[in-house]
Amino acid sequence: MLLLFLLPCATLAKSTVVVDLNIDRTGLIDKKAVLENISLYRLRKSTLLSEQYVKRLYQKGITEIRTALQTFSYYQPKIAGRLIADNNATTWNVIYTVQLGPSLPLRRIDISILGEGENDKSIRRWLEDYPLKVNDPLIHETYEQAKTVLLRLLRDRGYFHYVLEKHQIRVNLKDYHADITLTVNTGPRYVFGNIEYEQRGFSIDYLKRFLPFKQGDPFESSKLQTLQRNFVNSAQFDVVEIEPKINATSGSGIEIPIQIRLTLKKRTRYAFGLGFGTDTGARSLFNIDRRYVNKKGHRMGLETLASRTKVSARLNYHIPLTEPANDYLTYSASRIIEDTDSAYRQTNSVALNVTHLFRHWRQSLGVSYETERFEVGIDSGKSELLIPSITWQYAPNPIKNRLATSPARPLSGKFNITIKGASSFFVSDVSFAQTLMNIKLRLRLTAPLSLVSRAAIGISSIPEFEELPASLRFFAGGDQSIRGFQFNSLGPTDDNGETIGGENLLVGSLELQHKIAKNWDIAAFIDAGNAFDNRQLNVEQGLGLGAGWRFPFGTLRLYAANAFSTEDRPWRFHLLVGAEI
Repeated sequence: MLLLFLLPCATLAKSTVVVDLNIDRTGLIDKKAVLENISLYRLRKSTLLSEQYVKRLYQKGITEIRTALQTFSYYQPKIAGRLIADNNATTWNVIYTVQLGPSLPLRRIDISILGEGENDKSIRRWLEDYPLKVNDPLIHETYEQAKTVLLRLLRDRGYFHYVLEKHQIRVNLKDYHADITLTVNTGPRYVFGNIEYEQRGFSIDYLKRFLPFKQGDPFESSKLQTLQRNFVNSAQFDVVEIEPKINATSGSGIEIPIQIRLTLKKRTRYAFGLGFGTDTGARSLFNIDRRYVNKKGHRMGLETLASRTKVSARLNYHIPLTEPANDYLTYSASRIIEDTDSAYRQTNSVALNVTHLFRHWRQSLGVSYETERFEVGIDSGKSELLIPSITWQYAPNPIKNRLATSPARPLSGKFNITIKGASSFFVSDVSFAQTLMNIKLRLRLTAPLSLVSRAAIGISSIPEFEELPASLRFFAGGDQSIRGFQFNSLGPTDDNGETIGGENLLVGSLELQHKIAKNWDIAAFIDAGNAFDNRQLNVEQGLGLGAGWRFPFGTLRLYAANAFSTEDRPWRFHLLVGAEI
């Protein structure tokens, strides 16, 4: 009985099928897409392919190829096939040969937008940019994609009751052309309705300042995304949920109520960090951030830093302005004690800054009152300064500062410039004007290879340089300046040969980093520049090799640097542990 059951199964021996497609004009269509439309190609590895089944699928393949080619605008192809089997009919070679013939041109494209959306600028722009033109080949995928974009645009801009009255393609094989007809009635455009808040902790007047729209404005889903981003960027909310209640119309019948649900973050955030640098030795950071002080969204924070060369503390109080996530007023008070081989200073300051984000730039206007006791070389003294300033920082995204040139060669970077000064005619002991610009760019050349460049440019104008406090003088040398030289050891010197800093600064660096493992890279670099006064710039150079290891909370980088421009060319090691600057 078992033998009788197995005998029929012997005829279902596994067959091997190889399917190929030869097209007379390569590059005009997606060959892989056509193959995937052929049943025999999709089933070529099946264990159930009998001789009769292969022959039946082979004949079916000609029709399937013809159908697939129509989506690429070829309606009159000539298709021939060959089916070759070995003696045992277990190995089959199938070859289809295709002559495409002429593509099917578009004779008429009739697209009509009816209803309130007829004069909508975004919809008119879609119409102007419609990808198919008269006399172009009819590409079905392009037609469907453009239609999908239009329907998504209608929903995003509040035309929720649109009707697709006509959407058809007529193919005339006798005269060999095609016509497209697309008629859309957008219906009325919905508007933002009543805005309801579900939250605890803030006043409604404060929350309203996050809104990029007001009740009665035409609906745009992108504005809801902006609203979500505004709440998230404030760093005060843990969960942000925004729900347009499209089915709950009110008033005129075209208003969409907006439900906003907000969950606050913990009121107080503590942060502690450790690092190490050759210039500073071990360093620690301790910050306290009071995310919300009152119902108006005020916040305050304390930032402290302690290292071998520097101890500082800064107290901030932020008051949100018109756009809370981007505009704010900051009161601050700070104390800094810094003691390096080149200078000693104690600086106390109180300051007021107004910060505003416009497009990709963050602007800060401020004024600070600073007192400083300093010793630099043979210069020592006390200063009292009232310093107005303005700072611009390139910030394309508040969360991730990134420039993008292309996916293949992304460019990330930082840029900021500060202009400040003081006048002896008003509060200050000394008059000066100063500009400082910092640039850092990272260009990924290939997947493992990156080029990192940085530059610092400082310019000062001051009648009596020796009266300028240490915090406003320029020095060069060190981990983040010219490697191979000690921290702040470069610049003009006094009669005793001690570095006293300069009025100007020009420092640049190029570093080539090559990734050799998941978290490891090796590097080669050259640094050059110096701090200088109005005399000739004495360019110092450092070059060397390094290695870096990235871990979840920062980086570890070790460099061996040679002071190339000095006579004895000494070597110096630079070790940096912490967040990458």
